[in-house]
Amino acid sequence: LVKEDWLSISFPHSLEYSLISFYPKRLTAMKINPLILLTAILSMVVIPIQVKADSPAPIPAGCIREPQDYIGAVTLGQMAYQGMFQSQGIPSAGGLIEAYSAGNVTSKSIVQAAIKSCILSKDYQLDQNQGYLNDLDQELRSLSRNN
Repeated sequence: LVKEDWLSISFPHSLEYSLISFYPKRLTAMKINPLILLTAILSMVVIPIQVKADSPAPIPAGCIREPQDYIGAVTLGQMAYQGMFQSQGIPSAGGLIEAYSAGNVTSKSIVQAAIKSCILSKDYQLDQNQGYLNDLDQELRSLSRNN
């Protein structure tokens, strides 16, 4: 232990502790309140605390995996284009573009298909969120321009 790094704490009869630190060619003493000293020491020590974690939400009936809380509108549009919701009646690729242009498929129907397919959680009601539906519409229009 190097003398410059050595600290000693004396315990006088008063309610304060004297912290004496040695520095080269200098001796300094400070008065520290015991509560502050205890708080400083405890803040440096990890005290294990039992935390009761929330139990995960149950997987909806008919689902084999837990749905995602959120999927970006662009990603959801790409998933629909790739045919991930065909089992819900949403066509893929060019069929999706044609059905969307004809009004047979809407952004809301795609979100609802994602919820029914256990891809997207119904908890956040994205099928009711107009901003999200507008973003999905924009992605579907973009897909139709690129084809």
